[in-house]
Formats: sequence, structure tokens, C-alpha cells
Amino acid sequence: MPCVMLLVKTAIFYHLKNTGNSAMPIAAIRCQVALLLLLVGGWGAWAQPTNLELVRDCTRSVADSALALAAASTFCYKVAVHPGAWLLEEAVARTAEQRGNQLRDCSSGTPAINIAFTELNVLYRNGPEPEMLARECRVGVAVMVAPTGAEPQRQQEFTAIRHDTVAVSAVALIEQPGYDYLRGVSIAPKTSNFWDKVIEPAIVLGAAAVSVILLFTVRSN
Repeated sequence: MPCVMLLVKTAIFYHLKNTGNSAMPIAAIRCQVALLLLLVGGWGAWAQPTNLELVRDCTRSVADSALALAAASTFCYKVAVHPGAWLLEEAVARTAEQRGNQLRDCSSGTPAINIAFTELNVLYRNGPEPEMLARECRVGVAVMVAPTGAEPQRQQEFTAIRHDTVAVSAVALIEQPGYDYLRGVSIAPKTSNFWDKVIEPAIVLGAAAVSVILLFTVRSN
């Protein structure tokens, strides 16, 4: 934000210099400043990766781990039913192409990779500043590799996590319509209330005081 204000002030200075300081009314200058700030803020929002882009990145990471577990140059794959199953299918196909793997139909007797989502979440927490949110993307999958022949099945879970910060004003842009399973879930930090701060400690201290009084009363008798 200091850099933005510096740019605004510089733009105003050169504009006034070129217009002779008195040629532009103050109201017009303020309108231009407001428009410039709006444009800068809008560009910052558009520059944020969407939830879909962040989840795609996580999904490609777990897909790469799944193919590494398979350790086969030729295989087929099946993705368990899920609203975001297409993300896994896309990630496996692209990763296989990058790794030089060949995909076959699962009826051809090739090693099979079965993949299922175990977690697909985007979480929002309070950011370092009031106008910011800390965003966390979590994608987890369970992978089972069924090789051909007498080789035993292999099964493992993989999780990919990404962290970044986003502007509160950008949430409407990073959450595209049509992807309800990619909407961020707000996680409010645990806050202490009047019970935690005053009532509960008072009860504990009172119980301790009563215990001490009863102890000395019994001893004196």
C-alpha cells in the first residue's frame, strides 16, 4: 500500500506540473485519485490465484506421487466418484504425459491405479492484517496400485497443502460460480469470552479455597 500511495502522489505531482498547478480543480484530482486506487485494487484482486487454480496445483502434486508409487511405464487408472473427480482425471493424464507414461484401457490387463479423494478443502483464517485472509488448500488422496502378475497391491495416502494470503475484497473473484466444493470455509480463531476470562477462574479459585478451609477444619477437630 505505501508503494501505491507513492505512485499516486507521483502521478498527481507530474499532472499538476504539466497543467500549471491551477488548471485542474481539486475535486477532479480527487476523482482521478479514487479511480486510480480502484484500478490498482481491482488489479490486485484479479492477480490472486483462484481457488480452482490452487486446488489444481495441489491435485497435480498428489497425482505425481500416485504415478511414482505405481512405478510403471504403462498403466490404466480409475478415479472414485466425486464432484471434483475431473480434477484428478485431468491431473493424472497431464502428469502421465509429462512423465512419458502410456495410458491404456483397464480391460487390457495393464497395472491399474485406483485414486479417491480423501480431502478437498479450501480454508480461510484471519490474515496478518484486517483486510487479508490466510488461505489454505488441502488435497488428499488414497491410492491403490494393482499390478499384474504375482506382485502385491500397494496402497498409500498423499496430501498436498498450499498456503497464501488473499484480500478480503478478492473473495468474490477467487470463488467462481459452479464449483461449490471449492468454496472456502471460514475458520474463526478460538476467542475467550467472559466465562473463560472471569467466571471459570473464579470458580476454580473458590473451590480451592473451600478445600483448604475444610482441610484445616477437619484437622482442628
